[in-house]
Amino acid sequence: VDYWFGFACPFLENKIKDAVKHGDRAGFYKHLSRRIRLRISMACPGSNPSALSSVELLNLLKKRGFSNTVTEGVSQLLQTCENSEFSGGSESSTSLESELRHAQSILGKLK
Repeated sequence: VDYWFGFACPFLENKIKDAVKHGDRAGFYKHLSRRIRLRISMACPGSNPSALSSVELLNLLKKRGFSNTVTEGVSQLLQTCENSEFSGGSESSTSLESELRHAQSILGKLK
């Protein structure tokens, strides 16, 4: 499992950065959603975030004692990813670089 995490994190980070570079909003949010779930699985061993809904993920974080700031940040990221998925990656006024920095600041708190 550690090998998977070691491989998946850089792989997803590269996919996200490529999406930013090419202005691919749909790809950015698709890979960001996967990255969020992977990060939660690392922060909450024994869980299977890929099989959980967003509400279940947030409840898991709360149960594990993460602060409201972190859970609200993750909630916002998941909501943005879901909205992008259902809208087909429509344009937003927020730059992908800005979205990436925001996501990194939140995901960095999941330890």
